[in-house]
Amino acid sequence: MRLKRTAWFTQRVVFFLSAFVLFLSVTSMRSQTTGQGALEGSVLDATGSVIPNAIVTATNQASGVASVRKSSGAGLYNVTPLLPGVYTVTATAPGFQTLKQENIEVNGLTTTGLNLMLQVGSASDSVTVTTAPPLMQTTSATVGAVITNETYESLPLVMGGQQRDPTSFATLTVGAQSGTRAPIFSGTGDYLAEVYIDGIPTTTIQQQGDNRVVSNGVPVEAVEQLQVISSAPSAEYQGAGAINLAIKTGGDRYHGQLVTVIRNTAFDTWGFAGNQRTQYAIINGVATQVPAGKAAEHQLEVSASAGGPIPFTHKKGFFFANYDQFHGTSSGSSALFTVPTPLMRTGDFTELGTGTYLYNPTTNACPTATTCSRQPFQALKNGVLTNNILPTNYLSSISQYEQKFLPNPNLPGLVNNYLTTGASGYANHEIVAKVTYDLTPRQRLAFAFVHGVRGSIGYGATLPLPYTAATSSVLAPTFMFVEHNWVITSRMVNQFTYGYTRFAMPVNAPTYELAPYRAGPDVGIGGLPEGQAGGNFPSTSFSTSAGFVNSPTTWVNSQRSYVTVPNSFDIVDNFVWTKGQHNLTIGFLMQWLQSNAVAQLGASGIYTQAFSPISTANFSGTTLNTGTAAAPSGYGYASFLLGAVNSGSTSVPSFTETGSRFRPISPYIQDDWKITPKLTANLGLRWDYLPSYREVLDRWSFLNPSAINPLTNSPGQLEFAGYRGSAISCECHSPVPTWKKNFGPRLGIEYAPTSKTVFRVGYAIAYSHAGGVGGRGSGGPSTLGYSSNIILPTAVTTGAGAGPSYYLNNSQAFQATGLANTNFGGPGYVVPLPTQPNASALTLNTGNYVSGGKYVTPSGAPPFVDPYLSSRAPMFEFYNLGVQQAVTRDLTVTLNYSGSQSHFVAGATVPGYWSGQIDPAYVAALGSTLATDRATNILNAQATAANIAIAQAADPAVTVPYPGYAAAGAISTTPKIGRMLQPFPQYSSPPSSTYANIANISYNALELTVKMRAYKGINFTANYTWSRNIGDDGTTRSAFPVPAVASSNGVAIPGNNRSDRDVVTTNLPHNLNIFGVFKSPFGKNKIGSDNWIARNIAGGWDLSEIFTYRSGTGIYVVGSGCTFPSTGTCMPDLVANRKDSIRKNGNYNVNQTYTGYSQTSYLDGTAFSTPNSFPLPSGAASTAVPITKIGGAPRFLGLRNPAAYNLNASLSRTFPLMKERLKFVFRADCLDVTNHVTFSMSQSQTWSAADVTNPGSTSFGKLTSASGNRQFQFTGRLVF
Repeated sequence: MRLKRTAWFTQRVVFFLSAFVLFLSVTSMRSQTTGQGALEGSVLDATGSVIPNAIVTATNQASGVASVRKSSGAGLYNVTPLLPGVYTVTATAPGFQTLKQENIEVNGLTTTGLNLMLQVGSASDSVTVTTAPPLMQTTSATVGAVITNETYESLPLVMGGQQRDPTSFATLTVGAQSGTRAPIFSGTGDYLAEVYIDGIPTTTIQQQGDNRVVSNGVPVEAVEQLQVISSAPSAEYQGAGAINLAIKTGGDRYHGQLVTVIRNTAFDTWGFAGNQRTQYAIINGVATQVPAGKAAEHQLEVSASAGGPIPFTHKKGFFFANYDQFHGTSSGSSALFTVPTPLMRTGDFTELGTGTYLYNPTTNACPTATTCSRQPFQALKNGVLTNNILPTNYLSSISQYEQKFLPNPNLPGLVNNYLTTGASGYANHEIVAKVTYDLTPRQRLAFAFVHGVRGSIGYGATLPLPYTAATSSVLAPTFMFVEHNWVITSRMVNQFTYGYTRFAMPVNAPTYELAPYRAGPDVGIGGLPEGQAGGNFPSTSFSTSAGFVNSPTTWVNSQRSYVTVPNSFDIVDNFVWTKGQHNLTIGFLMQWLQSNAVAQLGASGIYTQAFSPISTANFSGTTLNTGTAAAPSGYGYASFLLGAVNSGSTSVPSFTETGSRFRPISPYIQDDWKITPKLTANLGLRWDYLPSYREVLDRWSFLNPSAINPLTNSPGQLEFAGYRGSAISCECHSPVPTWKKNFGPRLGIEYAPTSKTVFRVGYAIAYSHAGGVGGRGSGGPSTLGYSSNIILPTAVTTGAGAGPSYYLNNSQAFQATGLANTNFGGPGYVVPLPTQPNASALTLNTGNYVSGGKYVTPSGAPPFVDPYLSSRAPMFEFYNLGVQQAVTRDLTVTLNYSGSQSHFVAGATVPGYWSGQIDPAYVAALGSTLATDRATNILNAQATAANIAIAQAADPAVTVPYPGYAAAGAISTTPKIGRMLQPFPQYSSPPSSTYANIANISYNALELTVKMRAYKGINFTANYTWSRNIGDDGTTRSAFPVPAVASSNGVAIPGNNRSDRDVVTTNLPHNLNIFGVFKSPFGKNKIGSDNWIARNIAGGWDLSEIFTYRSGTGIYVVGSGCTFPSTGTCMPDLVANRKDSIRKNGNYNVNQTYTGYSQTSYLDGTAFSTPNSFPLPSGAASTAVPITKIGGAPRFLGLRNPAAYNLNASLSRTFPLMKERLKFVFRADCLDVTNHVTFSMSQSQTWSAADVTNPGSTSFGKLTSASGNRQFQFTGRLVF
């Protein structure tokens, strides 16, 4: 059942507009300043005594807009909200001179501390201070950073197949490192941070911690500031750290810029590969590897922006708008494909070789009970009756239609005979608009709109339509908000914001509903259901055999069209009240998170068909056999031309669109308590109500572990969500109760003994979205029981009835034999209607029992939704202790200790029963026990009565789960003793534990920041982080405690993943970032102001740089060849005293060549060994294979990839064109100035015994990539 999008969208628009009207008349309460900034401090006299009721005015230097507040009885003032920018602050009080402090920088997400000291005198007397005080953080213990627009637009930022990404610089701050999409903050993990635009979260259900709403929606020229919070956020903010982009606002003068950015590989160096990189080309009709040259890459980005006062509003209204367009393509490497030759397409397969290998499947004959045969295919060729030719009257018209679009081979031979190249890239655009308007001196209205489209172009090197095995995709983020600021009194402010985020992600199959490629109306396959089954070109594959090891390349490869459209509706309200020594913020965040996911456009999935050589093979005895390399039999493409479908499939679910729904709400309160002018305490509390997953119409299912399955009389069967009657459903939206204890205290203390020194300590508990409460991977766990049960005939390989599943062939020969058919599934087959929840569906997938004397084969268990783990949101404890020192007015040094504890994050195996593993306690007792054949370990043996008796004799704890299991084991080899000891053996595999995020990560870091504000043309920031990150989020060798007898080194292994708690894969011990800008000291109003050469030659130059250094990523060794049944990660043993001698062959970077760098192994395989095994008992058969124990090598052995450093730089020159109103800036960006190559190998290295017996024969320890080459980008910028 499709959701009605039109009605849905109309309802949301009405709700949006209603909320907009409502907030104008309702005084709400909400936290701080929704992404904007604030000024806070005390008004003091010369003795340090507070001055009550002083008037403090903050005036934005760009727009001239002034905000006026009055200090409290304790002399405390707070000016909020303020748009990020530079302000002039004035303070007046009776009996005191007026103080005017200029050039105060206010940043988003932060409160700038500024104590104002007034001198006794007349208010008509004024003291003006033009130099800004040191940037000291005196009001918050939050760890973070701000990159302002001037620095932002000056730093080198290179296109990399997409437009320039405004979030790229977030990883330059302390406590931050590159992650998947958004950065990882304070060692927490991927997809856990929050991404804000102007303080509004861009959270959608699938996109927690995803920067693409910003990177594909907001141009660089639209960004006023980038703010980062890496630890101890205030109560207003959620997530494991945050980044916020403040969008520019128009000023009191019109301004704007036109920007063109160009990249082309013609400007770049060759890189490490030099001219040694090769690709295929056709030389004299032969595919030959030739020098590839530089990969052709063309990237162009154009941006236009403007802002200023809105006409006729008397400078009460201001606007800013930005449009950005990007187009980039790159020519990928050439690729080889196998297409059938023109001769094969006619049915002539004599090119495959001599002999007889194609047989007519319509001529089965079994003269005896032990022999069957088929007649060989023969036809006239050059007047001679020749084998291996399909007569034309046998060829399927459907197959002939499907192959008619094939390109002819452009290379000789039968394999890799088609060479092609292809370009791919993106055509993107972004638009941003923002309007602010002062309704009254006390009320301001703001509106912002962000929209972007990222559209893929080209498919790269692939077969042409309709055989293309690729899709095109579009990302279309939309974000908007409306905001109302109301200065209720000089000490009370309310800010209400309503935001909306939409992130449409359609993916399109190239042939969907495209004539003449549709499987139903064009190809002519009947009986296919409407939707993608009949509307796409068939996905077609051809099997190989021992005789013919190659086959044509698969067509389409099951590519389908689908779309996901998440929506987020957000209400944020902050009420700020300055009272005495307290600055209170009271507020809430309410979100309506939705995701409408269409798994397949149309009512059905794509139609797939597989063709096997078995359909045109001959018999061996009474069984079809594809022969050997010396005597092949059957060919897949010949079977295709006959329309002999060995297996076909499609899907017809009850519904194609699911609607995920979450309704979180987070009230909070924050008190910034100015205990004294030098001492501030931050006291905050946030409560996150994070409900679990709900499907809008309750269309999902799960395992009920306590319900008795009537087919096996044992616990465990399917159950439906919703209110469908207690017999089949839980009578609930979800079996997961909402966890209501997500309390997040936020504490901080800042003490400034002098104006140049600040001590800070902070603590916070924060929560994010993941798993069962939304975020990444939060879709419904299962729709089992809602789809059509399509059961097609099974291909038969024995006896006179041998043949494919069905034919798609209406040729004369097939009509004559009565086998003619063009219908999916065979003559008369009708796709059954989709099922709805019913009692019979509760036992779906149940098996491992006997019914009517026949064994019932099981399928996988429905997933289990853990009521506790699925309710727990990722939880983070942040804590920090730091000191900040102003060395000069413009230079500050900050040193922090920062730490975090992360809980309920992804990566670890659920311990114990719900892991589905066999408890090693069983293996300890049965590891040396053999089955009746004296060769098979009893755990891997068929569950016959005799084997069950052997197992119970060795371990009395072994029990038969239900009587039918033993009966099934008596007649089928599928039920095993080991499966009997795992949960819910009526299914082929135990249930997976959905949403079970249980990993824990600890992070400890020292963070140093040296920051110099612009001084004589130079500003720079140096951020260094030393960290150690330990967790149990990776390797899990066993979900249970392991007894010493089952451990390879004889030492018991603790459970709950404690043995694998070690350094995590994302740990970077050293992370250094230095960035800054140097402006030429020559020019107008600088050195040589009166000298033409100084002004016009030496002046106007800017040089900026970003230098980064990262430790190498960790290398983790796992094993292979483990035979311990049903356990976790296979781990080898570490040879005694070898932990410090695993690395070999010296430095990674020495004497490397492009053709040889991946041939040397840098890890010594002799440092590891296969785990010890349980001893075989006496009398064991010679073929018996012992069971290995659980290996003891540590998860992390101190091995790391090479460290990486990089220097990017920009050089620009400004040319004045019309005095101060128009200028042109030319800029050259250089990526990887030093042309440095960084080598690396996969972080996960699999060791095998061959690395001891035949070192270097595997990929173990070998480098897999060499990256880095100098690249250039050029920018022209016209600024007015």
